[in-house]
Amino acid sequence: MEETISIALWKLLNIAVEKTNNYIANTDELLIKAKEVYAKSKISQLEYEEGQGLVGYTTSYDYFTKETWSINDQFQFMENVLKKLPEYEYCKEKICCKYNILEQAADSKLSQFLQVFLNKSIYKGKKELLDDYITTFVKDLDNSPINWKLKASLNGIWLKESEVRLNNGIIVRKPDVSDLENECSLSRLTTYMSNTNLQNRPTSAILEFSAYASSSSEVHKKLANILEIFRIFRLGSVWAQCTEISPQSILRYGGVSGSRYSTSYRYGLFKEDTEVLNSLIARLEPTLDKDFGVMNKNEKLMHLTLKRYRDALLQPVTIEARITSAITCLESLFLKENEMLELSHRLSQRVTALLRVYNLSPLEVYKNVKHAYGIRSKYIHGGEIKKEQIQSANELCKIIIDYARISILNFIQLQEKFNKENLINKLDDSVLDEKVLSDFKDILNYDVIITS
Repeated sequence: MEETISIALWKLLNIAVEKTNNYIANTDELLIKAKEVYAKSKISQLEYEEGQGLVGYTTSYDYFTKETWSINDQFQFMENVLKKLPEYEYCKEKICCKYNILEQAADSKLSQFLQVFLNKSIYKGKKELLDDYITTFVKDLDNSPINWKLKASLNGIWLKESEVRLNNGIIVRKPDVSDLENECSLSRLTTYMSNTNLQNRPTSAILEFSAYASSSSEVHKKLANILEIFRIFRLGSVWAQCTEISPQSILRYGGVSGSRYSTSYRYGLFKEDTEVLNSLIARLEPTLDKDFGVMNKNEKLMHLTLKRYRDALLQPVTIEARITSAITCLESLFLKENEMLELSHRLSQRVTALLRVYNLSPLEVYKNVKHAYGIRSKYIHGGEIKKEQIQSANELCKIIIDYARISILNFIQLQEKFNKENLINKLDDSVLDEKVLSDFKDILNYDVIITS
């Protein structure tokens, strides 16, 4: 019976353990060691305010020296000892054969396997550690799904309780000292702090979850879906300023990434929101998770409308531009492709027809949408709001974006029951027929999850 790759790797690691331990034991005095100064940050005076989030903290640093096995010496040991082992050559040949890759590629993967093994210093001869390590490496070679941990620092959401736990292991919590303290070499401190935005800027919440996936792009996609749902759950400019992804892997990489948006609107997330938010995630995530190329017409409409909604919430633009993005979001939902006349009236009337179901004043909704449409038209043609009108325009902008949020929640949850044109026809009919209105209210009460 042919020997498996796992057995071959097991034999290689066992001899590598023996060779490495002998090398360290017999050359300890001559072992080439590297000394490097490290800095460890210490956080104090953490200030968290409801309605805002983390508003400030104080950072100080402790410095100390670490002694490590030098990278150059490790490399020489790898090249001159471990790579000369017949077990190494045997494993390399089996990897080439099974995965149909060039010898150079197989050598690179196997070398990385041993290098990470050395760096993690797990060569203790413990069978369970070696087994786990080999299993992880084989999954990487097979490109099988693995476990990824994600931590993101959020803006736009604040919490009263210490944490809110959702389904599928999703946790939203207040930031604490452990999120801000770090340890790194002095030579990398500046780069580390600039790359890890969480260390530099206050945040309002920490999001954590694990995902079983083949690549980091799948994990980023899951994060994007969750943030999208958070933005329409309530009116909030929710975005991740720093994201850390850690895979249970040897060949696949995580890392730290950052972004920067405007946080114009915030909301509080509470434990009593758990049931509704879980239901909304379960209902919306399958649609959001689809690739654009396989979406149907309704799903593509939602995808493009959500982009306009994101622009209204997150882009650092003037109030006129923000209102324009919100109005174009409503236009994409409530106007038909062939409609060219009385667009302002049609749009205002249809938005009113939907939102009055949620006990919003029809006359007030109609006037707000008409007013916002006027600002949109003026902005597109080069006009701007007068200084004395800025405050009222800010208030109107928030109202119109919330109209867009409620409308998106309705359209996206009703897309299996109605296409866009049928839903618009239903809204038009509900203005004239009380029976249609009553039936429509029943549909919304049964099929749509809405949060105020």
